[in-house]
Amino acid sequence: MVKEIHLIGIGGVSMSGIASVLLDRGYRVTGSDLKTSKYMQNLAANGAKIQLEHQANNLHNPDIVVISSAIPKDNPELVEAQKRGIPIYKRAEILAKLMQNQKTIAIAGTHGKTTTTSMLAVMADNAGLDPSIMVGGLVPELGGNIQNGSGKYFITEADESDGSFLYFDPSYAVLTNLEFDHPDFYEDENKLREIFYEFIEKVPDAGKIFINHDDPFLAEIVNEDDPRLLTFGIEGGVFQAKNINYQTTKTSFDLYAGMDRLGQINLLVPGQHNVYNALAAVSVALSMEISFETIKNTLSNFKGAGRRFEKKGLLRNEDILIIDDYAHHPTEIKTTLKAARQSKYQRIIAIFQPHRYSRTESLYNDFVAAFASADLVIITDIYGAGESPRQIDMEQFTCDIQQNSRVEAVYISDFSDIKLYLDEHLKQGDLVLTLGAGDVYQVGEMLLKSDTDQKKVGG
Repeated sequence: MVKEIHLIGIGGVSMSGIASVLLDRGYRVTGSDLKTSKYMQNLAANGAKIQLEHQANNLHNPDIVVISSAIPKDNPELVEAQKRGIPIYKRAEILAKLMQNQKTIAIAGTHGKTTTTSMLAVMADNAGLDPSIMVGGLVPELGGNIQNGSGKYFITEADESDGSFLYFDPSYAVLTNLEFDHPDFYEDENKLREIFYEFIEKVPDAGKIFINHDDPFLAEIVNEDDPRLLTFGIEGGVFQAKNINYQTTKTSFDLYAGMDRLGQINLLVPGQHNVYNALAAVSVALSMEISFETIKNTLSNFKGAGRRFEKKGLLRNEDILIIDDYAHHPTEIKTTLKAARQSKYQRIIAIFQPHRYSRTESLYNDFVAAFASADLVIITDIYGAGESPRQIDMEQFTCDIQQNSRVEAVYISDFSDIKLYLDEHLKQGDLVLTLGAGDVYQVGEMLLKSDTDQKKVGG
């Protein structure tokens, strides 16, 4: 009988969420990570025993060990667990076990998983369904990224990065879009499509598969006559957005189900990508028999998930806006910059921290052409995410961005130096956008703290 569970890499948003659910369900939880986080502080306050380093003696007598995808094979705790014959589970594997007694709704795809999952989770919560929830980002309406509900649904992201989403047995599967990413795991686009096909084939005959009608890659892995299939889109689909109105920080559209207009949807989040995210969430919510009134009211108040075009604050008499976004793929960068360009701000200053050496290397040509909607781009060092460093010339990468995106670009390694550079170059009417899946958000926080400190001194 499993009583104690040890999590290696417990500090990340997903692993900490799993740890929180385990605590709620009565397990003893221990874990480790290399640096502290607010998630770890919350876990410790709720009884988890956590060490701020990876070493073999962190393992006491766990019944099982759970590892995040970032843990290398030579991690001393992993090696010790293998030596002692302790069962080892991947993150998705243990999450799948937590779902066993509930109806799983799994949201997969290259982009938009977190926002779509967040939208649907809040809709279901507002409808009184008390779902269990696992989201890869903070959701203000939920007060976090997890919920251990007693209802029949478990709503979760399905992360394709290492293929481990195949552990899930979804009743409903949602595919937001499909594009080549994670070259550290997938050999090529064909392998990616094969695994996504395996994923949707796990949906039972009585289940449902929700597909973005407008995505050409998804069309290659589905049979349009499949009775499980429901589509959503802008160009077409069973559920369709028409009469879209894009504004500075919000969007509205008319929602159609077939030929029937259900009503207008108003979003507090900008951009075409969020129309697609909303359509995906709405399609599932309607299939769950959540009322259109609840759907509409939820979306009209939904402020977005953490690190998804998240407003961090205003500088210098509220004339300069700081936004943070998790975008770490060329398509996500283009989409986020396009949404920023629709704002009232005069200049878009993008600070980009590449995520993973393998992704930067594999998608190099796409990255250097992705910044055309910015006015100034600041490049900083690659966030390795556990990968061994590779020789990538960041000065040359920056020059290539300047040439291919036709935008002014500078390379600055240190966050403190980026802050000093911006102190000198920021102007009234600028929008500063930190981009990347690492810790680049700290630059925005440094700017805001400095501005607050100056106001205190001036006051």
